Amino acid sequence: MVPPPPTDIPPLDDPEASIYAQRARVLAELCTTEFDYVKDLKFMIRVFLLPLQFDDYIQQSEVVAIFSNVEALVEFNETLYKQMSATLNFSQGVINDPQEFGRKELGRVFLALADFLKIYVMYCMNHVSSLEVHAACMKKYKAYNAFVKDAQENQCNGLLIKDYLIKPVQRLCKYPLLFRELLASTPESHPDYAVVKKTLEKVNEVTAQVNQHAANRDNMLSLSYFDENVTGYGSRMVEFLSRSLIIDEILSVSQVVKNKVPKGQDRHVYLFNDVIIFTKPSKKKEVFKDEMPIDSSTIVSNMNIEEFSLRISTGGTTFVLYCPNRGILTKWNNHISNHLSKLVDSEIETEISTESDSTNSVSTESGLHSPKGNKRRRRDSSNRKRRSARQHRESGSFTSRESRNDEDPIVASLLDQVHVLKMKNKKLKKNEAKILERVEKLEEQLQQLLSSR
Repeated sequence: MVPPPPTDIPPLDDPEASIYAQRARVLAELCTTEFDYVKDLKFMIRVFLLPLQFDDYIQQSEVVAIFSNVEALVEFNETLYKQMSATLNFSQGVINDPQEFGRKELGRVFLALADFLKIYVMYCMNHVSSLEVHAACMKKYKAYNAFVKDAQENQCNGLLIKDYLIKPVQRLCKYPLLFRELLASTPESHPDYAVVKKTLEKVNEVTAQVNQHAANRDNMLSLSYFDENVTGYGSRMVEFLSRSLIIDEILSVSQVVKNKVPKGQDRHVYLFNDVIIFTKPSKKKEVFKDEMPIDSSTIVSNMNIEEFSLRISTGGTTFVLYCPNRGILTKWNNHISNHLSKLVDSEIETEISTESDSTNSVSTESGLHSPKGNKRRRRDSSNRKRRSARQHRESGSFTSRESRNDEDPIVASLLDQVHVLKMKNKKLKKNEAKILERVEKLEEQLQQLLSSR
């Protein structure tokens, strides 16, 4: 029989409570919530999973799809709770001395089992599809529908099956919060401090992995949806594994032709990390109409607050997006401008890396450059480039600004693009001149060194 969790812990906001009394309260919360969690998982297995495994309410493949690896989870967490109970020694369920209880070490129990938390990745990844399969079965099978409703009404105290299915996801999200509290209430001199800190890092790694898998899954679903629901683009969207959807919305769109802006047409606009795609909305399938590649030379300009419009130009092609209100206009402008800023920063980093590699190569061959000096020069170069990029963006080339009345919009857009290219060319020439100048100095020093010998 697993003992119940401890009780009678002083509240955290008690001004008289010492750091160890506070730690006792966090340890008690860890134990209490773990005990309740294991109990809930066992209840779900007994009330829902086991009957479905032995009766033909639905297909067994659908049972697995709904409950995933929940049996492995309950086995892991029951083992975890038993070890917590044995380590903290609360067999009576009552803590007489919170100060002493708060000094006990629990970190090693979690650290030893932390790698097993990865079994949660599978469950969390399948959670959305689990609910989808459950909903489909409720419509498809009358017997399953009746079984679930009867169990929910008579055994679940007002909860639904989906309230139990989400508990493992909630529990995984709860661990980082609890361990942050435990670390905050553990003195650095305590033997458990380093172990709890390491455990928190491992828990964060697992939750980050789950979040990344969820993001990848959602993005792949978005790409698959595009492939299935858009005609005329070809079945090639999912081929772009690095492509990610940033935002999409139905807007009115015009393509500027010979300095004229025709009447806007409804388009479903998809902003990906490398391209903007325009499709024609339809009740059945959307129709691909046009696309605009996105790179660091793309210009977002002439945000017209009165018309709720945003002008985007690249490679001589210009589109005007008309938004229904200012909020949506600002949202699109921010998404596009922020993404372009990241592209520019990435390009600057590449240039810095290339310049550093070149400088290091020359310095290594000559043997006259100190690593400390290289590091300082790279940092100064990076700062100069970032200031230049920031000034460039603030001048209006990459951030929004209201329409300029003194220039033709197309001319303004082209001028912006020319300015970008000039800036890039200027940077490259400047870097080249610096490298050549440095090479000349090194050659002079080398000649002096050889002459002295």
